[in-house]
Amino acid sequence: MKSYRERFLSLNFYNLKEITMTQRKVIRAALLGFLAVSLLVTPLLAACTQEAPSAPAAGKPDSVKVGRLTDLTGPYASISPPILAGFKDYAEMLNKKEGGIDGVPVEVLWADVKQDASLAVSAYKRFKDQNVLVMSAVSSGLTFAIKKLAEEDRIPIVTQAMNMSLYSPPSDIVWANNVANPGETLTQIIWFDTQVWDRAKMGRAWKIGFLAWDIAYTKGGLPGMYKYADENGIEMVGTEIVPPPTLDYTTQLKRLVDAGADVIFVSLCASSSGIALKQMLELGMLAPLEEAIATPGKIVPLLNDCAFYIASMQAAPDAAKFAYGETPWGAWHEMDKFDGIRQRNDWMIEKYGHIWHSVEEDEGSYNSGWNCMKVIAAAIERAVGNVGWANLDGEAIIQKGLMGLKITENLVSGDLSFADYEGDRIGVELVRPAAWDAARTTRLPIGDFMRVDRKYYVPSYTPKKPHPGMYVE
Repeated sequence: MKSYRERFLSLNFYNLKEITMTQRKVIRAALLGFLAVSLLVTPLLAACTQEAPSAPAAGKPDSVKVGRLTDLTGPYASISPPILAGFKDYAEMLNKKEGGIDGVPVEVLWADVKQDASLAVSAYKRFKDQNVLVMSAVSSGLTFAIKKLAEEDRIPIVTQAMNMSLYSPPSDIVWANNVANPGETLTQIIWFDTQVWDRAKMGRAWKIGFLAWDIAYTKGGLPGMYKYADENGIEMVGTEIVPPPTLDYTTQLKRLVDAGADVIFVSLCASSSGIALKQMLELGMLAPLEEAIATPGKIVPLLNDCAFYIASMQAAPDAAKFAYGETPWGAWHEMDKFDGIRQRNDWMIEKYGHIWHSVEEDEGSYNSGWNCMKVIAAAIERAVGNVGWANLDGEAIIQKGLMGLKITENLVSGDLSFADYEGDRIGVELVRPAAWDAARTTRLPIGDFMRVDRKYYVPSYTPKKPHPGMYVE
């Protein structure tokens, strides 16, 4: 049983999101009055002074607000909840462990806007009226929806959007907290091209087909892949673009296999990629790697980042073992390699009693949200150090916080920096090829971190030789 002292110290009477300053004073006064009657006045007051979080000092705001646009009931519903949890949890951990940023707690305002641009704009305006200093979004579509408004208002967007059109040419408004399309698509293609397919042994170059949703994110990876294929002698046999959420991909898959594809790149999202993998298996297209590359009619599925989440793999467990993708993150069992994974795991155990790695508690998605808030908090802290709280606004966070930001401690990824080159707006560029580890329900790295050549970071590209369904923005 907890001691009286422990029970007192566990009282959360400084919950800044739910209790007003006046209520705080009343509650504290009542507690102090009660303590005066007890025999524990002196030690308890000393303990309270040492361990309870204090209100911001004079000249500081009551909180610093961050806005988040998410999708809990739309196309991204199967992956967004853990992303939002990671985003909110990092702020909660920061507030609890470090008292927020310079003694000011971080307050997260969020809205479920599906993938609806009008809902995104409404939420943005509402958050702006509540004095949000930084915005964030779960997808490319939602980021595009608010980008013009944010540019006018000079409110930075730290986003999980991967579409290269948001970053090329570089804008000082939109900043990627994780990988962009080239990193999350070309890593596995380069791995297959340089480490799996032996052109001398096979007597030919390999052929690739593409299956993509008709949304900004999933189409955004095509230009870089097209350019890499052209420059490295890989034949593109077809691109199949389908509306989300398509549930039957058999016609598209058959067309690509009939055209001679050795690899099908699956640029889908959430559980839809699991559906596509299951249909590949039912059509007899899948086999172990060596057999697949040597057998006509068999293919190797390569997956983009969103297609490689736990929800996708668990939707087709028998087919998942044949798929390959990438990971920019450390896995839950890599605490010795990533100090940020250890920090994150410790927080999960403290808050949830266990480490996340299940369909409902997808650690990869969680990492993405966690990393996003980490970037935002670091940028705000850096800006405050440069201009002070009185002068803190969106412009200050852009110029004195995000511009040139480089984070080296407590990383859950291989790198995290906006200081690698002029116009760097992509936080994570080191990525590892990966297979699926069903036993540990996580992505299993099968190679070292690699950095995709920046010449493939293109928002548009027209293949030299046209192919069926070719996408040109």
